[in-house]
Amino acid sequence: MHAAPCPSNDGRGLCDRPSPGDKTSHPDTLATDLPTKGQWRDGFDLADFNDDGILDLAHGPARKGRAEPAIWLGTGTGQFRLWSDTHFPPLPYDYGDLIIGDVNADGLPDLALGSHLRGLTVLINETRGHFAPWAEGLDFALPSDNPQEPIFASRALAFADWNRDGRLDLIAQNEGRTLFGGDRLEPDALRVYLNRNRSWQLLGRETTAQGFGDALAVADLDGDGQPEALTGSRDVGAQRLLHYGFGGTPQSVTLPGLPSRAVVTAVQIDAATAGKPGKLWFGSTSTNPEPVCTELFQMDWTAGGATTPRRVAAHTSRDAWRKILRHDLNEDGQTDLMAITETGMVEIHLANAKGLRFDSSWPASISAGCQTFDAALADLDGKPGLELLVSYAGEDDPTVQSACPGQGGFAGFHVTPRKSRR
Repeated sequence: MHAAPCPSNDGRGLCDRPSPGDKTSHPDTLATDLPTKGQWRDGFDLADFNDDGILDLAHGPARKGRAEPAIWLGTGTGQFRLWSDTHFPPLPYDYGDLIIGDVNADGLPDLALGSHLRGLTVLINETRGHFAPWAEGLDFALPSDNPQEPIFASRALAFADWNRDGRLDLIAQNEGRTLFGGDRLEPDALRVYLNRNRSWQLLGRETTAQGFGDALAVADLDGDGQPEALTGSRDVGAQRLLHYGFGGTPQSVTLPGLPSRAVVTAVQIDAATAGKPGKLWFGSTSTNPEPVCTELFQMDWTAGGATTPRRVAAHTSRDAWRKILRHDLNEDGQTDLMAITETGMVEIHLANAKGLRFDSSWPASISAGCQTFDAALADLDGKPGLELLVSYAGEDDPTVQSACPGQGGFAGFHVTPRKSRR
């Protein structure tokens, strides 16, 4: 992805980086047999549901599709087949995020779902694809069922042991503004629900930042054994994006130096390792009419807090970063960077002794009119190297020039970057 000059989001120079030259590549696609139609948004997760040592894929219901979650079993060769024997309780599911974790500590993968305007729910895996509600304390209903009640819904969820009691707790970012929510929408940017073994306890909200977004990362940033949460924001210029709580009510703190005229569309945390603190990653897009600057930043974490953001990549476009993935892509023992934009452009930066070095960019979209919603890196075919799975959604409107064929679907790719030069 080549950058052209444009004003930076924060007025500090230009939105440009040295041109990497022509390093556009076209990776081999992976025939996954996953759906090639339907609005698959907002998130999916991978886990082994049938105990065969192979990763499977779970997703919430597609927008405008069958109103229940779906699980596809992996074959070990990169393909998936729909698990037709699953059973889900009859609940008012809708599109949104889905995550996997063992909430009742029985060794089986369970599900948490955030549904648009419906709220949150958790389903435990009773074995062999049969799921049951395990959601006391969580609100999950049609908006019309309780017309006077406030709404908190989420399209960005995470599991983490927030209070270090050995149980997975549920962390959710506020999905925020909608045409139909009106004044019923709760203002909390983030909520933490403690797992009380069969019920969920909402922690206090006195110091939680207000706002909304659809990007969330949770990890132990400073190495104290306590997870921190990092949120994106669709509020222009929001900077109270890091949340910690030491097991209690989340405290929201400001991260100085982020662009003041931008929204944050993607986030990631490198967890602390071996006594070394982690890193924070952000993708932002300016809101000025023209030209628009889309940037990727890294912050180091020190005993004094976050360092000044360092720009890793930028381009003149409204094509916002959608997903930031950190992995050893070329198996040299160092953590590399893969970032994916809303239209499905992938940009890879490989790590070496001096930091990150741009490697290549390539299109991963199924169509120019389809929007990227989630992505994951994993070994899906049992061969050397990783595979990238991406989910897409959009409107298949023949009157629009950039329509999304079939309204979306999944796509898979083999990832084989070059070895990093030290």
